[in-house]
Amino acid sequence: MRVADLDIQAISSSLQGYKLDFVVAGSIGAVEAVKSIRALRRLGAVVYPWLTKGGAQFVTRTALEWASGGQTVQTTFDGKHSHVGVRDGLVIAPCSANFLSSVVAGQLLDPSLALTAAYLGAGKPVMALPCMHDSLFDSPFVSVVLARAQQHISFLQSEDEEGRKKYPSCAQTFADEISHRLRASCHSPHVLVTLGGTRSSIDPVRFVGNYSSGALGSLITEELYRHGYGVHVVHGFAPRLPRCYTSKKMCSTNEAVLEECRRVLSSHSDCGLVMAAALLDYGVDQRESEKLKTADRPHLVVELSRQVKVLHKLLELKSTQAPWIACKLETGVSEVQAACLAQEYMDKYALSHFVVNDFAKISATEHEAFLFQRSADVNTMDLVQGKQKLAQEVSARMMAWYKSEAGDGSIG
Repeated sequence: MRVADLDIQAISSSLQGYKLDFVVAGSIGAVEAVKSIRALRRLGAVVYPWLTKGGAQFVTRTALEWASGGQTVQTTFDGKHSHVGVRDGLVIAPCSANFLSSVVAGQLLDPSLALTAAYLGAGKPVMALPCMHDSLFDSPFVSVVLARAQQHISFLQSEDEEGRKKYPSCAQTFADEISHRLRASCHSPHVLVTLGGTRSSIDPVRFVGNYSSGALGSLITEELYRHGYGVHVVHGFAPRLPRCYTSKKMCSTNEAVLEECRRVLSSHSDCGLVMAAALLDYGVDQRESEKLKTADRPHLVVELSRQVKVLHKLLELKSTQAPWIACKLETGVSEVQAACLAQEYMDKYALSHFVVNDFAKISATEHEAFLFQRSADVNTMDLVQGKQKLAQEVSARMMAWYKSEAGDGSIG
């Protein structure tokens, strides 16, 4: 299938139906705005770029029109475009010290400043990414401007590098953060996601452990975060970790995972849970304090014993019907076997959903899994193809539960 030049590949629907104005002010970071606009479109947003005179020194109108999929770039007071904040939100990225000073001073010297004032007057979301040298950022006069602006404008996080406040290097993470802020509210639910593998040490340099790519848990985390959820990640060892989250903590053992999960679940009522970590079933009984010598040791016998079952221990904290989802990796599992396994685990651990992965059907490019959902009569089952699709399905089921609980469609 051929893809048109202006098309993008959607990765989420978190901003589906959202229309955003996007001001590009004068900074070298303006060249990164092209990627950010494309990234917002991958989340479903329709983006309308506004190019300031300063921004036009670094990026062209043609580039921004390509990024936005052909939406017209507004540059002058031409009477053809509304300078009232009629859309869902305004992003200013990059936002120079000069532009911010003009906003705070109430100056309406160009269309983008008038647009910003209109959004602030309407009480609609305005997000800005400060991009400038640290010496300018720390100037006593600019500091006053920043402090005043921050009372009405939500500042996005710049990257500190080479003595500058720079545009974030990952455009998709930047877009995910914008989506989170637009979707989040004081009533947004919290979800705990575990991912990665745990280990048990044989000696200071050797261990037994479970391998986990961390990809599924990371994709679920990112999807929920985009939709405004507070997502708390407890992770073991994994090459792929989530790009965006509310909090994240590394835990190398089952015991450490259990302790941190207890802390998170105790801190948030109605907290959802996604257990996507590869936790050890067996660990080393006796850890050696020094590295074992191999010269006179042709064989190494290590005694292993059952490790703490984290999900079983967490069950004592489940006082609500909040969705709890667990994942299990099997080898050569049939549909019937998967269904029996799902029934057993969903009953035993009061799970709302259960994912059965088949090791033989997982690779770097493919992923096939059974996704079960608890039902009053017979548990429903779906065969899901693709890791990204599976992450979206798991996230959608969790969001659907919270949305039904809210009763007004304000969550999810």
